[in-house]
Order: sequence, then structure tokens, then C-alpha cells
Amino acid sequence: MTKKMAIAAALDTSAGAALAVRVGGRVVVNAAMAVSGRESDARLANWLMEQLQTAALMPSDIELWTVGTGPGSFSGLRVGLALGMGICAASGALMHGVPSDLALARQAAAGADSATVGVLHDARQGQLILGLYRLEGGVWRELQAPAVVEPGAVATAAAGADMLTWIANPRVDALLSSVLHARLVPQASVNAAMLLDVPGWSVPVEAEAREASCQPVYVRPAVFVPPRELRTV
Repeated sequence: MTKKMAIAAALDTSAGAALAVRVGGRVVVNAAMAVSGRESDARLANWLMEQLQTAALMPSDIELWTVGTGPGSFSGLRVGLALGMGICAASGALMHGVPSDLALARQAAAGADSATVGVLHDARQGQLILGLYRLEGGVWRELQAPAVVEPGAVATAAAGADMLTWIANPRVDALLSSVLHARLVPQASVNAAMLLDVPGWSVPVEAEAREASCQPVYVRPAVFVPPRELRTV
């Protein structure tokens, strides 16, 4: 798809919520909200409307939505994707998905001509998630899909990364080895503007491909702990 939409928005709910809106060539909304996945369903829609209103916009004004597909909060991703789909169903706008990791990678590599960036996430259970992304020739590509790694294996798994980035999180911070500190670039939040027009990740032409691009990135099942035994009374 070669046409650049006059009004485009990016919504990410992988870690909190982030929204960016571009009108013509100018970003007029770029906001983030700290919210857990379980709170997203109650707060996200109202927050999004408030942000659009600051630019005198309505959801129906947006011609193209880019949604962050994770990895990240299971509940948050589902709520964000559902909201985007609902808006597009009502307005007729197009929607496609881009991995949320690309926003973090672009933030970490700002100003670089080429870079390999490792993006980390809290995998719980004392583990991390690591994905690798490469900027070269002005184009971003995925080198390694996000996968669970043990903390002690991060240095080896990310040996080729120029930098490692993540949303600052005490659990992640505690798992990172001091040998990595020179390459660490923590982020406060996802910058949704980094999901607009990601070089190498164009909007699919076919509707089926756009729909497929919106599948959330789930590195492990949503429920990955043993269920509790039923109690008998």
C-alpha cells in the first residue's frame, strides 16, 4: 500500500497504553498512560477519546490505525486490539499490526544509521523474553523472534546486540547481569509514534494480510502456571 493516509494513529497496549496521531506529516498527539492489563478495559477507551479531543479529532477521523501486537501484557494486548477493531468496524478505517518491540528498538537506536537491538521483557517465573531487531540501510527487520531466556543466558543470546532495551521494571532490572550494563538502554514507556511508518513494515494491501498482521505476539501461553487443585467441601 503506497498511499500515505492523511490522518493515521498508532495504539499500543503491550505495557500500559500509548497513542500517537499524525495529521499530514505532523504528530499532533503522542501520549502514554501507565495502566495494567486488567485496568485497560475500564480506562482505555475514555483515555483514548480524551487524547483525540486535545487535537479536536474523533475516532472516525482516523483513516489508518496501527496497533502494537506485543509481546507484552496478555490482557492489555487483547483490549487494545479489540478497541482498534471496533473503531475500524464503525468508521471503515484500515488497521494493521506491528510488533511493539519495534517501537522500543527504534527508541533505543534513535540517531543511529545501523544497529542491532535486543528488546527484553519480564517473562515472570524468574525468566526474561528476548527479541533481536536490526536496522540496516534505513530498514528494520526481525533477526530473532521473541523467546524465553534464562537471565544467565542473556549475554550469550544477545552477544551481537549493540544495545538492550526494555520498559523499566524492577523484576527485569534485578535479573540483568552487571556485565550487560554498558549496553542497557531502559525506557519509561512505549512511544507509539515509533509505530507509525516503520521502515520495512508497510501496510499490507490485502485485507486478509492486514488481519493476520494483527495477531498478538504470545511467547508463551496466557496461563503458564499449574492450576490450583479443586477443593472439596
